[in-house]
Amino acid sequence: MSSQTQTGPPQVARAAVPGIPRTDALDGIRAIAAFIVLTVHVGMTAGNASGQTTAWHVVLNFGVGVPIFYTLSGLLLYRPWVKAALGSAPRRPAVPRYLWRRALRILPAYWVVAATALIAFWSVHMGSVWSWVQWLGLIQIYDRHPWWTGLGPSGLGPMWSLATELSFYLALPLIAAALARLARGGDVDARARRLLYGIGVLILLSFLWVLCVHFGVNFFDAAYLEQFLPRWMGCFGAGMALAVLAEWAVRSPAHPVARLTRTITASPGVFWSVAAALLLLVATPIGTPITMQLLSDGQYLARVVLHPLIAVALIAPMAFPQVRPGRLRAFLGSPVMRFLGRISFGIFLWHSVVIEAWDRLTHQPLFSFDFWTLFTVTVAGTLVMATLSYYLIEKPAQRLANVGRTLVAGTAKEPLQR
Repeated sequence: MSSQTQTGPPQVARAAVPGIPRTDALDGIRAIAAFIVLTVHVGMTAGNASGQTTAWHVVLNFGVGVPIFYTLSGLLLYRPWVKAALGSAPRRPAVPRYLWRRALRILPAYWVVAATALIAFWSVHMGSVWSWVQWLGLIQIYDRHPWWTGLGPSGLGPMWSLATELSFYLALPLIAAALARLARGGDVDARARRLLYGIGVLILLSFLWVLCVHFGVNFFDAAYLEQFLPRWMGCFGAGMALAVLAEWAVRSPAHPVARLTRTITASPGVFWSVAAALLLLVATPIGTPITMQLLSDGQYLARVVLHPLIAVALIAPMAFPQVRPGRLRAFLGSPVMRFLGRISFGIFLWHSVVIEAWDRLTHQPLFSFDFWTLFTVTVAGTLVMATLSYYLIEKPAQRLANVGRTLVAGTAKEPLQR
């Protein structure tokens, strides 16, 4: 199968943080994000996404799953540092322990998938030690002249987003330390405002990076730099800002920010309607070509702005302390959605492998598949592999992460981040 532009959500952590009630609804959002990414890859493989109907233009924008997952990561991983900066926790998270748990959360399952795809589909390139190092080390996005085309070989293309996620994991302790230093002194309200100012600067710098790269370098260099953390820091930063607002509301219940968060939480239907409207807007020629062609400058910038806004509109109502249960929150936190959220990392990892395996099994030309047949096969095969991955690899790795707390410098016992 020829390589094509791939998107995909890295697994997002979920932290149960004292003072900010854990919400199972975020599991449901993660499950939805995983399935919309699966859908866009099925559509692009089948060729239906090149149609001229509104439905298929919406499918083309299901790459919004990447901003959704990055925003969730910013929200949930930054929370412990927010608590420390605002005085809700006695100390900052221990960096060695944080990195140890992050590594065990993503690497074991990813290694199995990467090795499976490389051996099954691309063994001709596996005689090189460097190929193994870059793919198992998630540094493939930094190879300026790779042996594959596009964002990765078929079966592994979406892994670029996991490599970007890993770079955020590594950068977060440094970013959090700088923001905490900026926020020192004053009351809770002053510290929270300074955290938001600092995060705002990060988001602005990310947008400036986008402008400089898109308009300042050639097409191939721009495509290469598109995978780097600065391009996506605006999405991570949006989630970090939500984390600050959530903790600020808990610490200052009489402050206007608390009323704001209560209003947002009480109006999930309004915000999800806004997200749907923005998705339809970006599916018009404002953000999507009429036919399968390169994005214009305006369409590219529209996606840069609108996709993160869609992610925030979906996540914000579920990010803050709950006002009252509602039907949407109940649906997202239902047992089925929670289960799909738990295995969503496996859905992300395996769906492209399943698509490639079906392609090679049927020997059909690219873009000639029936969408619904390929979608059904991909969902069924991916759910099986994701479930096996969760119970045979991910859960044991999580238990190892808990056991490993005695081997790595850490703070008081905390719930495992997912």
